[in-house]
Amino acid sequence: METELIGAAEVCERLHIGRSTLQRWAKSGRLQPVHKAPGTTGPRLYDPADVEALMPAVSQ
Repeated sequence: METELIGAAEVCERLHIGRSTLQRWAKSGRLQPVHKAPGTTGPRLYDPADVEALMPAVSQ
């Protein structure tokens, strides 16, 4: 069974963070996309399990 990946907007909504925070986290390695479409503005897709794992740290 394949995991359905989620986009950056949904990640931000689930974690209650802004897009700039998500970009910083991606640069620092805290939350890496599992897929990035070609191009500089190609969508980045994330594994929902990775997002869920960050929830306790974000809600503190």
